[in-house]
Amino acid sequence: MQNLYFDDPLLAVLLHMRSWHLMSSVVADRAWIKSSRHRRWMLTHQHAHAYTEVMIALSGKTVYGINRRIYPCGPGSVFLIDPSVPHDITYPSWTLPQSHLWIAFMQDKAMARLMTFRQGRLRVQVKIHCLLDLKDATLWRLGALSSIAAGLPPELIRLRLLAALADVVFALVKEGYRKTAANQRHRFQQEKIEAICRHIRETGGVGASLDHLAQIAGYSKFHFLYLFQQHTGQSVHEYVNQSRLRKVEVLLARGMALKAIAAELGFSCPAAFSHWYRPFRKKRRPDSTAMASFL
Repeated sequence: MQNLYFDDPLLAVLLHMRSWHLMSSVVADRAWIKSSRHRRWMLTHQHAHAYTEVMIALSGKTVYGINRRIYPCGPGSVFLIDPSVPHDITYPSWTLPQSHLWIAFMQDKAMARLMTFRQGRLRVQVKIHCLLDLKDATLWRLGALSSIAAGLPPELIRLRLLAALADVVFALVKEGYRKTAANQRHRFQQEKIEAICRHIRETGGVGASLDHLAQIAGYSKFHFLYLFQQHTGQSVHEYVNQSRLRKVEVLLARGMALKAIAAELGFSCPAAFSHWYRPFRKKRRPDSTAMASFL
């Protein structure tokens, strides 16, 4: 029976966990390497975000930068990227053809996309119509690792990480053997947009660029805009601004200074925050009904 998402060579890597090499902020199965060429490229091609992300390399060989270190990356290399940890945002133009599975853990959901890099272009190879519910007891929150890792031996941490990843991979591969009806696909799209909206609200829109959100969702920028507008009745820009304003109100109520709020919301400096916030301060505060509908 053919899997809808992964062909046989990719499945062989996904299902052979004994060959995986795990790299994270607390466990590294491989030593980092020196690459002056890639390090120069990293200076302008890295970012960080407010959620946990996992990358599983399924084909091709390259190097990958995470947490200011560069590691070899081939089939079975697994990178667990904690929130706020800098990592490569794309691939250098000289990179050979690659296939990587990316999984974003946003609030109570996890969404996956199979990405390929060929001839200098990064694209979604397969739209994976599967949204994992992290409230399920069998799907452990990978982002909670830092809160339980202190004092534990690396071998035990590695075992726990692999067990969690095994649950996620099982759910993704299992979904690939199901036929997705049109109505299920529509519901999946709605749930994915809702998960992204919850993430924007919780983080106040930190790092929520249109390009990045569309890439996480596994859609083109224009299709993502269409789905987002259809579901929320707002553009991404409007929704992020509204989320930021709500976050500002909450932080001001806690007595936080505007300078600290600017840093909390990811602005490059207090002046950039003031430039953004000034027009909204002149407007009338939204009434409770409008705010309730937003929440």
